[in-house]
Amino acid sequence: MKISTTDRQRLLKATNNLKDILSTASDMHDLYLSDIPKFDNALDEFREVLKFAVSVDKEGTTNHYSDWVFREAKNSYPTYKKKQESNK
Repeated sequence: MKISTTDRQRLLKATNNLKDILSTASDMHDLYLSDIPKFDNALDEFREVLKFAVSVDKEGTTNHYSDWVFREAKNSYPTYKKKQESNK
């Protein structure tokens, strides 16, 4: 996989946000509520740039608590959805 400079910058920003949140949590033994969107944004950046997807079970049900998988995996939501649509 080749990662563009723009994508590297996105990941760098996400990584620095996570680093800052962890530093605050370590120093103060507390988290700010305003950090929660930063967690979400960082995860979104990693998911998008690294092409991760939500996994599905055998019935095709997604679970946001499940681990992510590679987008091209057979049990990824986009792959499963395309397979179901092609079987119609």
